[in-house]
Amino acid sequence: MNSLNDNQHIEDPGPFEARYLAFLETISTLRPSLHRYCARMTGSVMDGEDVVQEALFEAYRKLDKFDQSRPLKPWLFRIAHNRCIDFLRRRGVRDQADAGVAVPEAIRACRAGFRNRKGCRTPSADAASQGTSVRPSEGRIRLFA
Repeated sequence: MNSLNDNQHIEDPGPFEARYLAFLETISTLRPSLHRYCARMTGSVMDGEDVVQEALFEAYRKLDKFDQSRPLKPWLFRIAHNRCIDFLRRRGVRDQADAGVAVPEAIRACRAGFRNRKGCRTPSADAASQGTSVRPSEGRIRLFA
């Protein structure tokens, strides 16, 4: 069995480890700016960190496809950007699914005999009673002029 002490090191790390170490050394200066970019795009520092990890993992997996004659920074930022877009799409779909589940539950509660309670009014009925209207395309309330 090969066991290494903390004092020992690998003399010939091989092509896999050498490539990985070179990649880590290269991205160490880019990681903070990648994280800032992804955090701003996702709106969350934690989500930005998750996206950066996904992007760096994807970049490492596709490192053999990278054209060495081109700069690494734009390539990494493009991968991170695409991952952010994918994240935002997934989050939008999840939010729509959550909203879609919440609306039928409210409708079922109103049909079950809670019509006279304050919480069972529909947004359009509330808006009409207050002199406003609901734009279904945006789901926002607009005041009448």
